[in-house]
Amino acid sequence: AKAASATVRLGEEAEASDVLQDLVDELIESSLNEQPTVGDFMTAPVLSVQPEMTEHQVEDLFTRYDVRALPVVNEENDV
Repeated sequence: AKAASATVRLGEEAEASDVLQDLVDELIESSLNEQPTVGDFMTAPVLSVQPEMTEHQVEDLFTRYDVRALPVVNEENDV
């Protein structure tokens, strides 16, 4: 996380709204550009479990791959 502060000297109090809006717009634009995409942290192939698997087998996958949820799919890979 990053933290920052700034002081802006205004000629008139009426300028405050425009200055603040410009800062908010810039922060939103820059943070949207720097966000990771889903592809940055997805795994391939997709991990999944089948309905006939035991709790122990699924728990083993959770532990081995450090995940908290897995899709349950049938033989055709339908969820």
